[in-house]
Amino acid sequence: MSNAEVIPPVTSLPTPPQSELKGEIDLSSLYAKFHFCIPETDLTALRSRNLFLEYSWDYGLEFSPAKRAAITRGDTSGVDIHPIFIPLSELMGYAVASELESEETGIPQDATQDELKQRLRVLLLLDSTSEILDPLNYVQVHKLLAQYYAQRDDFQGFTTYLASAADVTLDHEAVLGLDDSRVLDGFPHLSCERAEEARSALAHMVYLVMASSVVIKFRVYIHPMIVTKFSRIAAKRQQTETNFARATCALLLAQSQELVAEWNRQEPATVFGFEWSARCRELANNIQDYLHDLNTALMRLSPSDQSHALTLKGCAIVSLSALAELHTPFAPFHAVPRQKHRNIINAVASITRTLTPANLSSFDCILEVSLDITSREISQQSPTMQWTMYFENIVVPAHGPPQLPWRITNCASIEGEEEDPASSY
Repeated sequence: MSNAEVIPPVTSLPTPPQSELKGEIDLSSLYAKFHFCIPETDLTALRSRNLFLEYSWDYGLEFSPAKRAAITRGDTSGVDIHPIFIPLSELMGYAVASELESEETGIPQDATQDELKQRLRVLLLLDSTSEILDPLNYVQVHKLLAQYYAQRDDFQGFTTYLASAADVTLDHEAVLGLDDSRVLDGFPHLSCERAEEARSALAHMVYLVMASSVVIKFRVYIHPMIVTKFSRIAAKRQQTETNFARATCALLLAQSQELVAEWNRQEPATVFGFEWSARCRELANNIQDYLHDLNTALMRLSPSDQSHALTLKGCAIVSLSALAELHTPFAPFHAVPRQKHRNIINAVASITRTLTPANLSSFDCILEVSLDITSREISQQSPTMQWTMYFENIVVPAHGPPQLPWRITNCASIEGEEEDPASSY
């Protein structure tokens, strides 16, 4: 790295939870062993590192070939990658292995003690005053730990580490290549590789926040500028890159659910409302525009790029489920939105028919939520007072019957099918 690329260190490292540092294990001995072990001779450690690399897309990482090779070797020299990523990759590998069959991974599912040792190694390195992380490494390490604790249902750890990563991201936005006023200038002071790693980390933080909101209804508080910054950068770059695509569709679904929740919280006799309708229309149009981007990206992919194609199809399903959510307040009471909702369900079914069970299992849990949303047929119901007042006071005066306050077009072409204008919805 040239002098121009040197990033100032982050000097305030959080102290690991004391509960993690208790037990019968000799911590000082364990810490010493980390520096003198030769990880590549440990077959289980090697398998866990490789398993982590195999699923690294799920952790929002854009590691260079040199960094990936260093992780495979278990290289703790610090030449190609910070030494902390070796025990951290092994820890994440254990987390992945616990969700798979041991026959697939070669890692015993009951390897609890080994996992504990790796976690202690990582926490001790974080707690060590001699191991100072630069901002990029700091953000990546803390983001990975946040996802690890989420996988282990420790939401205090998830929140703590994710918030810490977000704070450092904002404190060092310019040096990380995330200053939106200069996002397209190439950042001559920062290598393209490091800038892409930082932007992928930002996108993945947004994804984690939105996915936790959608899947378990647990909204992590991080500084709101993280989402704002992500949206600004996403608007200036290709949103179909894997990490940005996953974060964008998760954000759209979370926003749809928030709007529907606002509708459901209103008193039945409330006239609700021009401002809500405008936000609903804007979000629906944003979803439509993003579906168009996904479709365009799919059309341009080469037949050999199946991995990216699967990611984009999954994002299309999540985005369509966001559109379906926006119809749930209206579909029970009017034939037009009900038919539009049904067409969205058909579009999702069209995509899923191109996916195998193995493809579906490779996606994370947000896809399960999306498939559940788009599996529910909505039947006709008698109009409620809330719907009647909204329709008569908001929809009809502004748009005239029987239109809804947004446009929707056919999404079938996501699968490469020709759009039928007669079926536009």
